[in-house]
Amino acid sequence: MDPGFGERLRQLRKLRNMTYEELSRRTGTSKGYLYELESNKPPRPSANKILILAEALGVTADYLLGAGGEALDDAEDAAFINRYRQLSADARRKIRDISSIVSS
Repeated sequence: MDPGFGERLRQLRKLRNMTYEELSRRTGTSKGYLYELESNKPPRPSANKILILAEALGVTADYLLGAGGEALDDAEDAAFINRYRQLSADARRKIRDISSIVSS
């Protein structure tokens, strides 16, 4: 059975070895609210909060929501590509250089 939002959030936080405190710091969200989200106690968070949580956890919002059946590896790749596109031209060039060295 596919986990719900709260369980998926908990699994990702633990997979990333993040405490409530660390995820709270990265997202500007209180530890109590994160606990409530994982426990499915409050209403679903806002779209903006979902995006912030997904970015902090290195996945897409769709993956965090369980939409579309996206695999974790694909969600991580898509999140990486989104971050990559926001980098400066010089930073993107450096990453491409590193990639060519690694794939050689």
